[in-house]
Amino acid sequence: MRGNRILVVLIALGSVACGQSGGVNTESAESALHMEHSGASEIYEARGTVLWYEDARIYLNHEEMPGFMDAMSMGFDVRDPALLDGIMPGILVEFRVVVEQERFYIDQLFPVE
Repeated sequence: MRGNRILVVLIALGSVACGQSGGVNTESAESALHMEHSGASEIYEARGTVLWYEDARIYLNHEEMPGFMDAMSMGFDVRDPALLDGIMPGILVEFRVVVEQERFYIDQLFPVE
């Protein structure tokens, strides 16, 4: 019984020591993460099938982007219309979405071979 108490005390002391010197302080890590994303862009990558496109907008049936959007069919603004060169309805593409404070857009788009 005494051996079990000593083990519990050693584990508790080890946990306290790790929290104070060299351990991860989750409170400050969460604060830093929140600050990092509060005004900065967020990036999401996904795949989708091209439905159609016009001007600088592409309509995709895309997979889920965890933390941002469920799988669905919708249109996205394309930052550079040249990204649409060679893109045809029905092909599978990989794309990257940049999410800013009030808008989101595709800044990378590649056919999947």
